[in-house]
Amino acid sequence: MGLQVLKQIGLRCKVDSITFLACARELESWGLSMANMDEEQVDESITVARELVQEFRSNTALHSSELFTALRDIAFVPATKVLLLPPNAQH
Repeated sequence: MGLQVLKQIGLRCKVDSITFLACARELESWGLSMANMDEEQVDESITVARELVQEFRSNTALHSSELFTALRDIAFVPATKVLLLPPNAQH
């Protein structure tokens, strides 16, 4: 019964392509500001990106050519973890 009440007030129980795209775009914006994040925020964004990729891999309802096309230009998966160097570090 509790879950039914949560559904009625807007809890999303399934990820559709619109929700997935919104999440991917949000992650892309996080990635663009990653240089200004502390290590905890960077770790969180990487964790969320991994979860989003896992959702994409396991949710076959998301496997459409329209979504593939929309995702083509969204950089929502960090390629590497940014190493934050102290200001006086030599490169």
